Amino acid sequence: MGKLGVINASLPLGLSLNVDGTDNRGRIAIAYNSSVTLRLSIMGVGNKAEHLSAGIGNYTEHIQFNFGQLTGNGDFVTDLKITNTGSPKGVFIVTVSVKTDYLVVSQVIEIVAT
Repeated sequence: MGKLGVINASLPLGLSLNVDGTDNRGRIAIAYNSSVTLRLSIMGVGNKAEHLSAGIGNYTEHIQFNFGQLTGNGDFVTDLKITNTGSPKGVFIVTVSVKTDYLVVSQVIEIVAT
């Protein structure tokens, strides 16, 4: 059962995710049979466990995600390697997220498969 409460939008969330390695519009191009590595900076919530995930909106089995580190506590930095193993040309929408027990913060990026 969910919990009811009030959110004070004037206070910071205490959890953030920064994705380095995209262009200024949040896009990356990945050629056929190649990969790109993004740098993820997580500013966490004290000693709470944080978990990373990535999901692709318009499904293709030919885009793969590999995190250097899937979980952490507090602040940490890790790499996300995205590989195009044979995707058809096109634009794919990816959501990269960091999650605690009670909060999820996400960044959306576009992958242009070339």
